[in-house]
Amino acid sequence: MFFLLLRLAPWLLAGFAALMSWWQWRTPAIYPWPLVVVLVGYVISAGGLLWRSKHWREGAFALWPMCIAIAAIGFGHLLVEDALPRLLTTLLFAFLPWLALRLGWLLLYESSHYPPQAFFRLYLALVPVCVWYVFSTLQGILVFLLPVTELVAVGAFLILMGLFAGIIRSWSDPRERRWFWTSLIVGAHAVTLLLILPTSMAVHGALAALLIAIPLRLRQLAHDHRKLSSRLWVEGAFYVAMWTGICVSARWG
Repeated sequence: MFFLLLRLAPWLLAGFAALMSWWQWRTPAIYPWPLVVVLVGYVISAGGLLWRSKHWREGAFALWPMCIAIAAIGFGHLLVEDALPRLLTTLLFAFLPWLALRLGWLLLYESSHYPPQAFFRLYLALVPVCVWYVFSTLQGILVFLLPVTELVAVGAFLILMGLFAGIIRSWSDPRERRWFWTSLIVGAHAVTLLLILPTSMAVHGALAALLIAIPLRLRQLAHDHRKLSSRLWVEGAFYVAMWTGICVSARWG
């Protein structure tokens, strides 16, 4: 019975998260309690996965960064207003706990079916998404609460530290530690842009996500021993075009 509940937990939590997200859209005054309940549900479900596993340390290390992602998207619920972004946010808020718990089951109990480095690749892809939600929402908060600028800057930097720490493969590897400190320097630049650029929430989120995505992509390519010069040129041109397009099309002032 216990393992049946573990197998059903991803589906139950995904449905519950979608319901709580919908409830949050319907009654904004209750923010953030429906979203906090989802995060607590994920922690309880992840704890259930770890309880009977012999490899609980590895599982805990793999599952905990999703707490940051769920919290970041929950934070993004605060100022999302249009129908389509709300729908996408709800889908993402429900899908991520399902995916993390499903991968956790494969990692801990069916390791032969676990995709190699699945959690690492998932979290690497999620960092820019979480940055978009966090920075666009923080920019909206700055518009209404200008006196809390320093608090917003510190909060944004601490969130980035948590996101970057969640994708560290091994703290004993000096290359991983170098990437972590390099990422924090890039994060400091993103926080600076948040404070000084006079533009909209969406543009702030997009620029921050792109700024963070570039070094993360370089980090991923650094582990690939194939010849990557052509791919670097193509992806570099794509990032430059994206950055230029955002800056040109954005409204400033």
